[in-house]
Amino acid sequence: LHLLGLRHIWGDADCGSDGIDDTPAAFGPNYGICWDDFPYSGNAECTEDPTCGEMFMNYMDYSDDQCMSMFTNGQKAVMQTTLSTVRASVCSPENLLATGTRDEDIQNPITCAPISNFCSNRSMICEGASITFESAEYNADNASKSWSFPGGTPETSTSASPSVTYAQSGTYSVSLTTSNTTGSNTITRNNIVNVTADSAPSGTYLETFEDATTFNSRFLVFNNDGSSAKWEQCGFAGWYSSSSVRMNNFNNTATEIDELVTTSFNPSSVQNPVFLFRLAGAERGGEPSEQMRVLFSTNCGQTWGNPRIINFSDMNTAGLFTNEFVPTSAAQWRTFAFPLTSLATQDNVRAKFEFTAGSGDRANHIYIDDINVGNSLGTFEPADLIALSLYPNPAQNQTQIFFETQKPESVTIRVFNTLGAEVLSPLSTKVQAGAQQFNLDASSLSAGLYTVAVEIDGTKAFRKFVKQ
Repeated sequence: LHLLGLRHIWGDADCGSDGIDDTPAAFGPNYGICWDDFPYSGNAECTEDPTCGEMFMNYMDYSDDQCMSMFTNGQKAVMQTTLSTVRASVCSPENLLATGTRDEDIQNPITCAPISNFCSNRSMICEGASITFESAEYNADNASKSWSFPGGTPETSTSASPSVTYAQSGTYSVSLTTSNTTGSNTITRNNIVNVTADSAPSGTYLETFEDATTFNSRFLVFNNDGSSAKWEQCGFAGWYSSSSVRMNNFNNTATEIDELVTTSFNPSSVQNPVFLFRLAGAERGGEPSEQMRVLFSTNCGQTWGNPRIINFSDMNTAGLFTNEFVPTSAAQWRTFAFPLTSLATQDNVRAKFEFTAGSGDRANHIYIDDINVGNSLGTFEPADLIALSLYPNPAQNQTQIFFETQKPESVTIRVFNTLGAEVLSPLSTKVQAGAQQFNLDASSLSAGLYTVAVEIDGTKAFRKFVKQ
């Protein structure tokens, strides 16, 4: 749309102008704003009419796609003028002929060769399980299909939606050729099927990322945009020694999700199993909103559950680094310990680190090391087992408190200001074993810094909380 002469509605400056009279002033881009937020005033210093708010539903804002629905008459006029002047070649007879968009081309469409594409209902399974593939070719209808499934049963298919069973552990590729009277096209996706045994070896589990040569064969990295911003083995920084795994986040794309999946482990062979890891991270300035979820699967990655949420305030272990962050001391690492109470009888568990890049200010790199279940190197303090975190943080009127209990416990939650005074009535309750979640109503608090304290059976954990 910039090609057609339009600027962002905030004029690419705080309270700037896009040069069009009937678009109201806006302070800046609106991320994640939708109809439930109407009217949204943004920054009051440049909102012309608070009863209408900012025009976040305009296609020239940054709200979510499903919330964009309009151009103004002024924007329409600019685009029409642009098409008739500096972009007149778009509608020229020569271009219409070259692109097949003349009236006669639309009335008598030509048959194009297909462009192959496909999707599947999952990419990770246990031995003996099945995956359903779905052809999704474009540029042509009713094309024939020819599938190839090395290592699967069947090995070939002509169905539009074949189901394929994989009996042996391994990583497999899939190919699809689609054809019609005009031509054919083949797509091959390498290593997209990941099959593992339905039970893991007994004993403790320790991963220190020392062996770079086997990292890609043991861990699964899902990098949706194919960029260099992804999980990768790092040979120059670590908690255990000089290696770790790094989320290359310095130049990541907003809201991009990158995933790291561990090999399988067997918590049933460990008494009171705890999933432990060390993390180091830093900010680059502003208010980063990165988030990471740690999830677990008991069916080789077909489904994931038991999520633990870690927001950036807990990932920021080293403070501000405007250049690329590399941890250089043990003090820059923090221990995370999640009791596996609900998974203690399972013999085949995989963990997934699901990292979501921030939508505004960016954080720096994030490092993980010493992924550990039951190993003697996995030392931690009793408060680590509470695994206390808050999300969102900073927050406005509401945030969620997350923590862990290993058995039925009495829990007390308190909130203190910077002077140590208790500012909300304490919450005392009894909970069952497992992951816990409580809502913190901060609407009565003034903007500022607070401390949330959770006490379980005499052990206390603390986290800072910023009320905006």
